[in-house]
Formats: sequence, C-alpha cells, structure tokens
Amino acid sequence: MRPLGQYDDPWFTLDPVAQDNKSRNGIAHAKIDYNEVTQKITYYPKLEGMQRASKEEIFLLDYMRRMLALFREVHRLHDLIKCPNYAILLEPGASLIKKVPGV
Repeated sequence: MRPLGQYDDPWFTLDPVAQDNKSRNGIAHAKIDYNEVTQKITYYPKLEGMQRASKEEIFLLDYMRRMLALFREVHRLHDLIKCPNYAILLEPGASLIKKVPGV
C-alpha cells in the first residue's frame, strides 16, 4: 500500500515559472506602463478599473522568459494528450474513416 504522501506527488510537474498568470493577464489586458529605455514593464494585475493602486514591475526579458516557459509547458501537455490518440491510430487496421460494408 502507498503512503499518503505519494498521492499528492504527481508525475507530471509544471514549471513554477510558467504558472504566473498575474503578469500575463495584466499585460494582455493593456494595464501597463512601459519604459523603453530601461525596458521595465509596470503592470497592474488586480481588477481595480482605472485606479491602478497595486502595481508590480518586471523587465521585458524576464517577461519573455516566463512566456516561453508557459509555451513550453502547454506544448509539453499537448504532446502528452496527443500520444494516446496516435497510439490508437497506429494500431493495425485503425482508421479515422469509417468504411461502409459492401462498398
């Protein structure tokens, strides 16, 4: 029998860098101030309307690194989901096209 600690230990782990939705949502909804000289992005992740009371800052290079990590994780998950489909289709005699009997 397995110890209880192993049930919460998944075999598919996500990169913690890719799990930052606050910066992605704040920047995607155009709630930002961008300094072109220092390449510092100031974004407002909370739903505050036009008040913009709480702000967070990130450099453009760090933001791009986080988005690349998110893309890699989504691509890795897509490959994991795609594998069983290919395994089914590669079986001998498997086809996506249904054959009509007698034709």
